[in-house]
Amino acid sequence: MSAFSKLFSDDGTYSLHYLIHLYGSYKSSGETKTIEMRFINDTQSCSFKGNEYTAEAFNYTPNASEYGLSGGGTLEISVVGNQVIELVELCRSITLEIVGCMLSDGSITELKHFRHKNGTIKVNRNTATFNFNRDERLDMTFPALIWNTRNNRGNS
Repeated sequence: MSAFSKLFSDDGTYSLHYLIHLYGSYKSSGETKTIEMRFINDTQSCSFKGNEYTAEAFNYTPNASEYGLSGGGTLEISVVGNQVIELVELCRSITLEIVGCMLSDGSITELKHFRHKNGTIKVNRNTATFNFNRDERLDMTFPALIWNTRNNRGNS
């Protein structure tokens, strides 16, 4: 059975382990500093493309995409033993990149279109919940990503 067919089967044998890159930058005494964290929602850490992804308890749920662009998503992550609280308190802009997913055979498939920036954060004692909005470029009257001179003559 291929990984794709396992993904859509409902027998419970497939679990999706995401590799995420959560980061933000802030200014401290005149210089820009960056907080970067890389996690995998699995019991064991792994490395991918030269980066180490630490095993962490989190749940990522992407929203449906629109015109092939990010529809946003929700990340609920444990704040115990990592820098998530420091990231939330210091950084004004936080970015979440979904780097890839680990298939049931241990291979990692790279994902390129899941990158979120805008949204809200709610933090309690154990978890931080990031609610990322859909791509704001879709709110434009004639988004350049969708409309061009071929399919919207006279208006672009």
